[in-house]
Amino acid sequence: MAVKRETTGEPAKIMLRADRTRLHADGEDVLSSYHFKRAKTDGVIEVLNEGSYVMAEYSERTGVVKWQRVVLAAQKEKIEKWLGEHYPVHA
Repeated sequence: MAVKRETTGEPAKIMLRADRTRLHADGEDVLSSYHFKRAKTDGVIEVLNEGSYVMAEYSERTGVVKWQRVVLAAQKEKIEKWLGEHYPVHA
């Protein structure tokens, strides 16, 4: 599904899907536009956006998320919470 930038004067951080439904406008549907995969490095989970850009790396050993790209604070919180729930820290 193609993602297009909105051109109606709203902030660029608000994205539209091809079917014109809003993503992230009110914090809903955040996780559906990201996917998570294990990196080649042991114990690291990559957070990728719809374009497969690495947005962050999560360490299962420490529980620390290292953000590599700018993401809204509300989105970060939801993603970090999801990672902690699905990939708990291993001692």
